[in-house]
Amino acid sequence: MKNFFPVLLLCIFFSNCNGQNKTTTGNKNSTSSTSDLHKISKPENGWQDASIGCSIKDKKGNLWFGSNGQGVYRYDGKIFTHFSENDGLYDNIVYSILEDKSGNIWIGSKTGLSKYDPNGMDDKKFIHVPIIVTINLANLQKNTTNKNPLYKNGVWCMLLDNIGTIWFGTDDGVFCYNGSGFTNLIDRNDITNRDSLNMKAIVSMIQDSKGNIWFASNLGEGLIRFDGKNLSSLTHKNFPWTQSIAEDKNGNIWFSVIGKGMCRYDGKEIITNFFKEKQPGGLYIIWNDKEHNIWFCDPYNNIPVLYYTGTETINFTAENKLIDYKLAPVIEDNDGNIWFATASMGLYRYDARLTDSVGQGKNFSKFSE
Repeated sequence: MKNFFPVLLLCIFFSNCNGQNKTTTGNKNSTSSTSDLHKISKPENGWQDASIGCSIKDKKGNLWFGSNGQGVYRYDGKIFTHFSENDGLYDNIVYSILEDKSGNIWIGSKTGLSKYDPNGMDDKKFIHVPIIVTINLANLQKNTTNKNPLYKNGVWCMLLDNIGTIWFGTDDGVFCYNGSGFTNLIDRNDITNRDSLNMKAIVSMIQDSKGNIWFASNLGEGLIRFDGKNLSSLTHKNFPWTQSIAEDKNGNIWFSVIGKGMCRYDGKEIITNFFKEKQPGGLYIIWNDKEHNIWFCDPYNNIPVLYYTGTETINFTAENKLIDYKLAPVIEDNDGNIWFATASMGLYRYDARLTDSVGQGKNFSKFSE
């Protein structure tokens, strides 16, 4: 699983931009002004296929963007600040980003975990955080975790639950961090692992409105639900390559499966290939906006950007007369703008508040070179 990226734009990865923390603009020889668009640099060091995909909005309103080879960018509304391995990132290929309840920024990468304290003395540095079980060892059923602090463990996804615990979905299992140490979920003696799940290669996690935690397994264990006591797979071998997960405003769970397309679970049954594709893929991006609409796309199979309101499916690509099907929605900012990623570190902002009589195409602003 270390070198296989099945969720190419759902969780995205980063690389060197010369390893320096820097600010870039569209014209490197110009001075900044209110009319300048500050932009993300083109891919460097051989990473021409690098793309932005994972992203968050922090408590201060900053946007954080991750990529598969170009490190992390932070946007404060005016400029982009670039972070790489030279700033303490454990790896420039990044899969996931999360902000905890204290405002720390966690970066999950191909080889491990990094943390950034925005209130620390050094504004530019990340530290490496080894995922090693160090607490309550006597109370565990077993301890399956690799204890070598230098071992490589890709962190595909992260989740901050309702009580402030951070969950990490990794190549090597699901780990929980309570602020002082890590536990491996399947080693806990207070849960029942009904299907003897290994919980490895977990690529997506959510906590639903009822408090259940859902996991997407990319190693044959399908869609998994944890209700606080019981851990079980709803699909297991029938849906081996499960991808991204989201909950809609009606409480339905959506998830994508390679070969079965987009699936929806209403608590009773699973509907496969919801969008009736002739050749269902499964590399979907699933993302929720402020209105709890769910956005979908498959940029590698020319599937348009769609969003589901809870009652109907809207074709965003057709509605806005877009030509490029390879746009992938990644984040919504405080102003309601939706940001889209494309190949080669492309980044666009769509201002949904504006109108245009000829098709709203002018509402897209490019924020990359």
